[in-house]
Amino acid sequence: GGLGDGMVTFSSKNAKVTVDAEGATFANKFVMSVSGDLSTEQMLVMKGMTLTGEIDSTDKNIYIRHNPANTGNDNGTGPTATYTGAITASTLMFGTYGTAVLKGKVTAAKLRGNGVWSAGGTVELWNPENEIGTLECSKEVYLCQGKNVAKGASRTWSTYWTGDSNTKRGALNLNGKDQELSYLSHTKSNLSRPLADRTSVMVMSDKDATLTLTGAAEDAITYDRIDGKVTVVLDSRENMSFRQTFRRRYSNTTGALVVSNGTLAVEEDATFRNVTSVRLANASALDISTLGVSPFAEGAADLDLSEGCSLYLPTAFPVSLKRLSVNGVPQTGRLYDGSTLPQIKSGSFRILSEETLSASWNGSGSIREPSNWEGDATPDL
Repeated sequence: GGLGDGMVTFSSKNAKVTVDAEGATFANKFVMSVSGDLSTEQMLVMKGMTLTGEIDSTDKNIYIRHNPANTGNDNGTGPTATYTGAITASTLMFGTYGTAVLKGKVTAAKLRGNGVWSAGGTVELWNPENEIGTLECSKEVYLCQGKNVAKGASRTWSTYWTGDSNTKRGALNLNGKDQELSYLSHTKSNLSRPLADRTSVMVMSDKDATLTLTGAAEDAITYDRIDGKVTVVLDSRENMSFRQTFRRRYSNTTGALVVSNGTLAVEEDATFRNVTSVRLANASALDISTLGVSPFAEGAADLDLSEGCSLYLPTAFPVSLKRLSVNGVPQTGRLYDGSTLPQIKSGSFRILSEETLSASWNGSGSIREPSNWEGDATPDL
């Protein structure tokens, strides 16, 4: 039944409060007065209502579960519960068999989801004043309903990540809203687990959106796939040595890759086949040197370099690009390595045109020696 107004206090470690009045509005303030473990039954169970009061679990944990309407278990699709009051917690965990709409400010060292995609498990982020230390995904979707609603957060996959099927997977949906995160990362115990599913969606947006990664003191490795129309910008100006590495996933985004500060690395045959613009500014770096195949579609990507940037390319083959600009000025050459372009620190690339499409490097000797090329047309060296 309804609780009405007033304050509800969790006074024991295993306290459990169920709010089972679908469609109702409550102004209660929920207060966690003892430290709890998220593995215990200390939780708030919501069944489809609006909560206008605050949830105060400062420096403590709280688990909010959205059970399916009129049931006490996890069978079926859950309801939508809306939170307009502020929520404060050390770890705030949602088990969403339905939708949690977070319109009030969320202040949490960790926001952790444990919903089910196939059952509509969605956590909507609305408030640009949110202060989230770590945004942790398991099997639900975080849906951004405003710009920078995940502000200040790093995004990691939790140690219990189970996103290795099409029906149970986690995602950050930018929803056409630009977001800033510190970095993308998997926890160390989880680095090998996502490899069975090389294509499941992780960061996505059906509308144009920019994900800006601002870096951190330590490097980050992710197996996230970038999907839809997401432009990825690495701008680690506070930590210039920061390295964000993408591994193994096939990203289908049609957005650009932009490195303003820091190093963006692509390893273990990860690809960005639909990217058509790669831009490096300042003293940034792009490192694809360990790849066995180019991460870009052949002759499809434009490359724009600044004077001080660095490009680390594979040495086994030249990467094929569409156009090259340096400091915004188009270049007319066809083949580039470290002897002709100081930004190249290893490997080489070629610019494809009608003339060069029929020529191929035989894999031996210098790419700048005409006799090492085969085909009907010798490229302009």
